[in-house]
Amino acid sequence: MELLKGLGRFSLVSCIASIYALMLSLLSLQFYYRFIAVTSPTTLSSRFSLRTLPIYTVLIFLNAASWGLVSYYLNGPTLEKDLDLAPVLKSLYCLAPNSYAYIGIKYFTLTSSNQRVFLASGFLLILTPIALLMSLFSMLLYFGLGTYSSLKRKAMSQKNKDMQNQLLRTLVIQTVIPFCFMILPVGCMYLIPIIGWDIGASANLIAALVAIYPCFEPLVAMYCIKCFRMRIIGIITCRRHKNAQVSAIT
Repeated sequence: MELLKGLGRFSLVSCIASIYALMLSLLSLQFYYRFIAVTSPTTLSSRFSLRTLPIYTVLIFLNAASWGLVSYYLNGPTLEKDLDLAPVLKSLYCLAPNSYAYIGIKYFTLTSSNQRVFLASGFLLILTPIALLMSLFSMLLYFGLGTYSSLKRKAMSQKNKDMQNQLLRTLVIQTVIPFCFMILPVGCMYLIPIIGWDIGASANLIAALVAIYPCFEPLVAMYCIKCFRMRIIGIITCRRHKNAQVSAIT
Protein backbone atom coordinates (compact mmCIF):
# COMPACT_ATOMS: atom_id res chain seq x y z
CA MET A 1 0.00 0.00 0.00
CA GLU A 2 2.80 2.42 0.87
CA LEU A 3 4.47 1.61 -2.44
CA LEU A 4 1.27 2.42 -4.34
CA LYS A 5 0.92 5.70 -2.47
CA GLY A 6 4.51 6.60 -3.33
CA LEU A 7 3.97 5.79 -7.00
CA GLY A 8 0.79 7.86 -6.98
CA ARG A 9 2.57 10.88 -5.51
CA PHE A 10 5.42 10.52 -7.99
CA SER A 11 2.98 10.21 -10.92
CA LEU A 12 1.28 13.39 -9.73
CA VAL A 13 4.60 15.27 -9.79
CA SER A 14 5.22 14.05 -13.35
CA CYS A 15 1.70 15.14 -14.30
CA ILE A 16 2.48 18.66 -13.02
CA ALA A 17 5.52 18.73 -15.31
CA SER A 18 3.28 17.74 -18.23
CA ILE A 19 0.82 20.52 -17.42
CA TYR A 20 3.69 23.00 -17.38
CA ALA A 21 4.69 21.89 -20.88
CA LEU A 22 1.04 22.04 -21.94
CA MET A 23 0.82 25.72 -20.97
CA LEU A 24 3.95 26.54 -22.98
CA SER A 25 2.63 24.61 -25.99
CA LEU A 26 -0.68 26.47 -25.96
CA LEU A 27 1.21 29.75 -25.76
CA SER A 28 3.28 28.78 -28.82
CA LEU A 29 0.08 27.92 -30.69
CA GLN A 30 -1.32 31.33 -29.80
CA PHE A 31 1.77 32.99 -31.30
CA TYR A 32 1.49 30.86 -34.42
CA TYR A 33 -2.14 31.91 -34.85
CA ARG A 34 -1.24 35.61 -34.62
CA PHE A 35 1.66 35.04 -37.04
CA ILE A 36 -0.63 33.48 -39.66
CA ALA A 37 -3.36 36.09 -39.08
CA VAL A 38 -0.89 38.86 -39.98
CA THR A 39 1.38 37.28 -42.58
CA SER A 40 -1.16 35.11 -44.45
CA PRO A 41 -4.73 35.89 -43.37
CA THR A 42 -6.25 34.16 -46.42
CA THR A 43 -4.97 30.77 -45.18
CA LEU A 44 -6.12 31.27 -41.60
CA SER A 45 -9.42 29.42 -42.04
CA SER A 46 -7.66 26.40 -43.59
CA ARG A 47 -4.83 26.21 -41.04
CA PHE A 48 -7.14 26.57 -38.05
CA SER A 49 -10.21 24.43 -38.65
CA LEU A 50 -11.79 21.22 -37.43
CA ARG A 51 -9.65 19.37 -39.96
CA THR A 52 -6.38 20.62 -38.47
CA LEU A 53 -7.54 20.39 -34.84
CA PRO A 54 -6.36 16.74 -34.41
CA ILE A 55 -2.89 17.69 -35.68
CA TYR A 56 -2.44 20.47 -33.12
CA THR A 57 -3.91 18.25 -30.41
CA VAL A 58 -1.42 15.47 -31.12
CA LEU A 59 1.57 17.85 -31.24
CA ILE A 60 0.61 19.50 -27.97
CA PHE A 61 -0.03 16.12 -26.34
CA LEU A 62 3.35 14.76 -27.49
CA ASN A 63 5.20 17.76 -26.09
CA ALA A 64 3.38 17.55 -22.76
CA ALA A 65 3.84 13.78 -22.61
CA SER A 66 7.58 14.08 -23.30
CA TRP A 67 7.99 16.28 -20.21
CA GLY A 68 6.03 13.85 -18.08
CA LEU A 69 7.87 10.78 -19.35
CA VAL A 70 11.29 12.39 -18.90
CA SER A 71 10.35 13.37 -15.37
CA TYR A 72 8.92 9.95 -14.57
CA TYR A 73 11.59 7.67 -16.02
CA LEU A 74 14.80 9.72 -16.04
CA ASN A 75 14.52 12.22 -13.20
CA GLY A 76 12.75 10.08 -10.64
CA PRO A 77 13.86 9.13 -7.13
CA THR A 78 16.94 7.01 -6.52
CA LEU A 79 18.55 5.75 -3.33
CA GLU A 80 21.43 8.21 -3.70
CA LYS A 81 19.04 11.13 -4.21
CA ASP A 82 17.00 10.02 -1.19
CA LEU A 83 20.05 10.11 1.04
CA ASP A 84 20.82 13.69 -0.02
CA LEU A 85 17.25 15.02 -0.04
CA ALA A 86 15.75 13.42 3.06
CA PRO A 87 17.72 15.52 5.61
CA VAL A 88 16.91 18.73 3.73
CA LEU A 89 13.16 18.10 3.60
CA LYS A 90 13.20 16.94 7.20
CA SER A 91 14.81 20.18 8.40
CA LEU A 92 12.80 22.53 6.15
CA TYR A 93 9.33 20.94 6.18
CA CYS A 94 9.47 18.19 8.84
CA LEU A 95 8.55 15.60 6.20
CA ALA A 96 9.24 11.91 6.58
CA PRO A 97 10.82 10.09 3.60
CA ASN A 98 7.57 8.25 2.78
CA SER A 99 5.35 11.36 2.83
CA TYR A 100 6.52 13.15 -0.32
CA ALA A 101 7.46 12.61 -3.95
CA TYR A 102 10.00 14.48 -6.05
CA ILE A 103 11.78 14.65 -9.37
CA GLY A 104 15.31 15.94 -9.70
CA ILE A 105 18.73 15.65 -11.30
CA LYS A 106 21.94 14.86 -9.44
CA TYR A 107 24.95 16.59 -10.98
CA PHE A 108 27.74 15.58 -8.61
CA THR A 109 28.55 13.49 -5.59
CA LEU A 110 30.98 14.02 -2.72
CA THR A 111 33.78 11.61 -1.96
CA SER A 112 34.96 10.67 1.53
CA SER A 113 37.50 13.51 1.33
CA ASN A 114 34.70 15.97 0.53
CA GLN A 115 35.77 16.36 -3.08
CA ARG A 116 33.14 17.01 -5.73
CA VAL A 117 32.88 14.43 -8.51
CA PHE A 118 30.59 15.42 -11.40
CA LEU A 119 28.23 12.81 -12.81
CA ALA A 120 27.96 12.62 -16.59
CA SER A 121 24.43 11.18 -16.33
CA GLY A 122 23.17 14.36 -14.67
CA PHE A 123 24.42 16.58 -17.49
CA LEU A 124 22.91 14.24 -20.09
CA LEU A 125 19.52 14.36 -18.37
CA ILE A 126 19.48 18.16 -18.26
CA LEU A 127 19.73 18.33 -22.06
CA THR A 128 16.14 17.18 -22.60
CA PRO A 129 14.28 19.84 -20.55
CA ILE A 130 16.70 22.59 -21.65
CA ALA A 131 16.26 21.60 -25.31
CA LEU A 132 12.47 21.67 -24.92
CA LEU A 133 12.56 25.07 -23.23
CA MET A 134 14.89 26.55 -25.85
CA SER A 135 12.88 25.16 -28.77
CA LEU A 136 9.62 26.56 -27.42
CA PHE A 137 11.17 29.95 -26.70
CA SER A 138 12.76 30.00 -30.17
CA MET A 139 9.32 29.44 -31.68
CA LEU A 140 7.88 32.32 -29.67
CA LEU A 141 10.73 34.57 -30.77
CA TYR A 142 10.45 33.57 -34.44
CA PHE A 143 6.68 34.08 -34.65
CA GLY A 144 6.87 37.35 -32.70
CA LEU A 145 9.59 38.84 -34.91
CA GLY A 146 7.85 37.59 -38.04
CA THR A 147 4.60 39.24 -37.00
CA TYR A 148 6.39 42.48 -36.19
CA SER A 149 8.28 42.66 -39.49
CA SER A 150 5.13 41.83 -41.46
CA LEU A 151 3.21 44.62 -39.78
CA LYS A 152 5.99 47.06 -40.69
CA ARG A 153 5.93 46.05 -44.37
CA LYS A 154 2.20 45.75 -44.94
CA ALA A 155 0.10 48.59 -46.34
CA MET A 156 -3.17 48.79 -44.42
CA SER A 157 -5.60 51.36 -43.14
CA GLN A 158 -4.55 53.33 -40.09
CA LYS A 159 -7.40 51.87 -38.05
CA ASN A 160 -6.45 48.31 -38.93
CA LYS A 161 -2.77 49.03 -38.34
CA ASP A 162 -3.51 50.51 -34.91
CA MET A 163 -5.46 47.38 -33.97
CA GLN A 164 -2.70 45.09 -35.22
CA ASN A 165 -0.10 47.09 -33.29
CA GLN A 166 -2.19 46.77 -30.15
CA LEU A 167 -2.43 43.02 -30.66
CA LEU A 168 1.31 42.78 -31.32
CA ARG A 169 2.11 44.82 -28.21
CA THR A 170 -0.12 42.49 -26.24
CA LEU A 171 1.64 39.49 -27.73
CA VAL A 172 5.11 40.84 -26.88
CA ILE A 173 4.17 41.46 -23.26
CA GLN A 174 2.52 38.04 -23.13
CA THR A 175 5.88 36.63 -24.25
CA VAL A 176 7.88 38.45 -21.58
CA ILE A 177 5.51 37.33 -18.82
CA PRO A 178 5.86 33.55 -19.35
CA PHE A 179 9.60 33.98 -19.88
CA CYS A 180 9.95 35.73 -16.52
CA PHE A 181 7.38 33.63 -14.64
CA MET A 182 7.82 30.18 -16.21
CA ILE A 183 10.84 29.64 -18.47
CA LEU A 184 13.49 31.59 -16.54
CA PRO A 185 12.62 30.32 -13.01
CA VAL A 186 12.42 26.68 -14.11
CA GLY A 187 15.62 27.05 -16.12
CA CYS A 188 17.38 28.48 -13.06
CA MET A 189 16.04 25.62 -10.95
CA TYR A 190 17.72 23.16 -13.32
CA LEU A 191 20.98 25.08 -13.81
CA ILE A 192 21.82 26.69 -10.44
CA PRO A 193 22.58 23.36 -8.67
CA ILE A 194 25.34 22.72 -11.24
CA ILE A 195 27.56 25.30 -9.52
CA GLY A 196 26.77 23.83 -6.12
CA TRP A 197 24.34 26.44 -4.80
CA ASP A 198 21.62 25.08 -2.55
CA ILE A 199 18.21 26.43 -3.59
CA GLY A 200 16.45 25.10 -0.49
CA ALA A 201 13.05 26.56 0.33
CA SER A 202 13.49 29.21 -2.39
CA ALA A 203 12.30 26.58 -4.87
CA ASN A 204 8.77 27.20 -3.57
CA LEU A 205 8.88 30.58 -5.32
CA ILE A 206 8.97 28.80 -8.68
CA ALA A 207 5.64 27.07 -8.08
CA ALA A 208 4.13 30.37 -6.94
CA LEU A 209 5.33 32.19 -10.08
CA VAL A 210 3.95 29.47 -12.36
CA ALA A 211 0.61 29.66 -10.54
CA ILE A 212 0.47 33.48 -10.82
CA TYR A 213 1.29 33.55 -14.55
CA PRO A 214 -2.23 32.70 -15.88
CA CYS A 215 -3.67 35.63 -13.92
CA PHE A 216 -1.53 38.17 -15.77
CA GLU A 217 -2.28 36.98 -19.31
CA PRO A 218 -5.88 38.33 -19.55
CA LEU A 219 -4.92 41.50 -17.68
CA VAL A 220 -2.39 42.35 -20.41
CA ALA A 221 -5.05 42.08 -23.12
CA MET A 222 -7.52 44.12 -21.06
CA TYR A 223 -5.00 46.94 -20.73
CA CYS A 224 -3.20 46.96 -24.10
CA ILE A 225 -6.22 46.57 -26.39
CA LYS A 226 -8.02 49.91 -26.42
CA CYS A 227 -11.59 48.67 -26.93
CA PHE A 228 -11.21 46.29 -23.98
CA ARG A 229 -9.68 49.01 -21.82
CA MET A 230 -12.38 51.58 -22.62
CA ARG A 231 -15.13 49.06 -22.02
CA ILE A 232 -13.73 48.12 -18.61
CA ILE A 233 -13.31 51.79 -17.67
CA GLY A 234 -16.90 52.39 -18.73
CA ILE A 235 -18.15 49.54 -16.52
CA ILE A 236 -16.13 50.73 -13.53
CA THR A 237 -17.15 54.40 -13.90
CA CYS A 238 -20.73 53.53 -14.96
CA ARG A 239 -20.32 55.53 -18.17
CA ARG A 240 -20.73 54.59 -21.78
CA HIS A 241 -17.80 55.21 -24.07
CA LYS A 242 -18.39 55.65 -27.75
CA ASN A 243 -16.12 53.83 -30.13
CA ALA A 244 -13.07 55.94 -30.85
CA GLN A 245 -12.99 57.33 -34.38
CA VAL A 246 -9.59 56.94 -36.01
CA SER A 247 -8.96 59.37 -38.88
CA ALA A 248 -7.00 58.23 -41.91
CA ILE A 249 -3.46 59.62 -42.11
CA THR A 250 -2.04 60.22 -45.55
